[in-house]
Amino acid sequence: MNKAIVIILLALAGALASCSTATRLQPGDSMSRELKAAGENVTLLSTKNADKIATQVAASYKPWTRLSMDGDLKLDKVPLPTSVKVYMERGKLVIVSLRVMFMGEMGRVEITPDSILMVNKGKKVYVKEGIRRYLDKFGGDISNLQDLLLGRVFIMNAGTLTAQTAPLVDVSSGASDTWIVTPKNQDARAHYGFTLYPDGQMLMAAAFTTDEKYFASAEYDWTGGSQTMELKLKLGAKGYGFGLDFDSPNLNPKPIEQLKINSKWTKTDFKNWMKSLKF
Repeated sequence: MNKAIVIILLALAGALASCSTATRLQPGDSMSRELKAAGENVTLLSTKNADKIATQVAASYKPWTRLSMDGDLKLDKVPLPTSVKVYMERGKLVIVSLRVMFMGEMGRVEITPDSILMVNKGKKVYVKEGIRRYLDKFGGDISNLQDLLLGRVFIMNAGTLTAQTAPLVDVSSGASDTWIVTPKNQDARAHYGFTLYPDGQMLMAAAFTTDEKYFASAEYDWTGGSQTMELKLKLGAKGYGFGLDFDSPNLNPKPIEQLKINSKWTKTDFKNWMKSLKF
């Protein structure tokens, strides 16, 4: 099963949704209905016009090498104000730090091209797993997660959308003058795509398996120059949701050092690590 996009969103969910209780979906619920709604009354553009729109969108992406984003977590049942700091090195590293008022850093996710490390810093409990087996098969990599966090269109196997890769996507006009960008090469078992505001900024990124057992989406709002993300995950019968409010990216950040795990730390599985973060 193609879980590539879902897996990289789970890296975020591990740090952020761990302090919330999952909700069980009701029979007949379909987490891909957002995609279905976005796909109504669309008109596929000609190749020439699609390339023009995709190239304009790609040109709006500023180059970066390192950056950080500070923000707040919006999640039900969290008793204390919780902040999030994201530090990224392009194509190399993503660190997501979850910090709680009066308690400091409670949880952290560190993602490299080869692994995911999820940490309860206070209790010295961690999970570390390789991710190559999930992503290599489908051409996914750490840059896909970075693009999701930045609200950028990407193509599995080809990275961030550029003028050179613009011919690899279809573009359709949607409701309210939105643009729907769909990579042409899709796995038969799972699809992914993007809906953009009229100005080319991201409105929604979504991926779902065609059997609808797994679904992941990120919805964006850019009002006032800040970035708001609403993330949703469906994993079988369980659903997760949480929001993030980010300030504008800092393109000259102070580096965050990766944690050093030693024999005093306890290795566990993902389920028990999530339980350890509850507060």
